[in-house]
Amino acid sequence: MIVHVAEYLAWIISALLGAWMLFDAVKVSREHPEEFLTTSVEGTDELLASPAAGQMLSATEEETS
Repeated sequence: MIVHVAEYLAWIISALLGAWMLFDAVKVSREHPEEFLTTSVEGTDELLASPAAGQMLSATEEETS
């Protein structure tokens, strides 16, 4: 009996997560253009915003110069 209840709960949770993922995908595709979503350049600016990352970036730039 408890196994059946746990199985149904797992399916319900799985369906809710799938619906949430679908809703989020539609929401993101409406808020951002396709070019923004398919490039990785925009994400690097946010990742390198911390001071430590900035120091690493400037050290890398010096090495390549």
